[in-house]
Amino acid sequence: MEHPNEPRSYKKQFTSLILVTLHLYCAPKEEGIKNLLPLLQSSNVTQVDPAVTNGIRNLNVSSSLLHDFNYIDSSEERELSVTNKSYGDWIDAIWIDGLGREVSFRGFNVSGNVKLAEHGFKAFRNANDAEEAFKGLSKTTGSNMIRYTIAWEGVHPEVDTFDESYLNEVVTQIKKATSKRIYVLVDYHQDLFSRNLFNQNSWHTGNGAPLWITKNGNYPKEYCGIVCASWSQNNLTNEAIRRAFRNFWNNAPVNTSAGVRYMQTKYLWDDLDPDENESSSYHYALIVNKENTTYPLSTLLELQSKLNQRVISEGKSPIYMIGKMTYGGYPNEL
Repeated sequence: MEHPNEPRSYKKQFTSLILVTLHLYCAPKEEGIKNLLPLLQSSNVTQVDPAVTNGIRNLNVSSSLLHDFNYIDSSEERELSVTNKSYGDWIDAIWIDGLGREVSFRGFNVSGNVKLAEHGFKAFRNANDAEEAFKGLSKTTGSNMIRYTIAWEGVHPEVDTFDESYLNEVVTQIKKATSKRIYVLVDYHQDLFSRNLFNQNSWHTGNGAPLWITKNGNYPKEYCGIVCASWSQNNLTNEAIRRAFRNFWNNAPVNTSAGVRYMQTKYLWDDLDPDENESSSYHYALIVNKENTTYPLSTLLELQSKLNQRVISEGKSPIYMIGKMTYGGYPNEL
């Protein structure tokens, strides 16, 4: 034990400094890994059937002692499809990439600010803010996925009106994530239906439906109960929230400045007719309401997949497809 009056020993501090320096110096860099690739011969044999049956792609993989690092510059590494994996008597669906390897996703929700009007219903202030965040997320956590929410009120602020500026900013932020090799789970989000059903000084609030959806709905004043232990309790005891959800699922009529509209129909699609030749982007949405078309759901889903591929190949941004595109001749065209 050192005498308190003796000079302090720096052996431990010096040793720690040497170890940290060696760690940083020896840490692999992408260029170094590429130089090692010719030295690593993989015996892995993966056969992936390109045909997809009922959304499932067949997979046949043999074992390997070495991992193939060619994924670093491989486009197949970014391709995703679904297949089955068995564990004894259990069979589960899994994601695989274009090389036939099972893909595991890990990441974070980055969209808390989307719920707030003062943040413009966007996850980040601007594209630079998003890029810095995703750069740090990749390097410090190894994440390969984010949950990115989009606000109905941001997309559709007024009846029969889409905010193209908002959509373009959202797409730009999402592209910042994909440029960092991060997958994006797009969530068209709501909490407690709408902020417009809450008092201004409320303990809680919602997000989702724009004011023109709720304005003339004859909803009672917000009241969660004598004791409101959690924001989620509003789903059970707040009559305004309960009635709004009931109206939505019943596709109730809404009186707007442009005439009568229907809640769920407006959420799913819009019969606007823009000039598609001059439009900066094609639009799409998952089609689940079959009342407006004679095509079966399977045909609509196949159409959406083909349209998405075409839109992306043209360098455009698939966000929302108007109703006309689903029953105006597109199946025959595609």
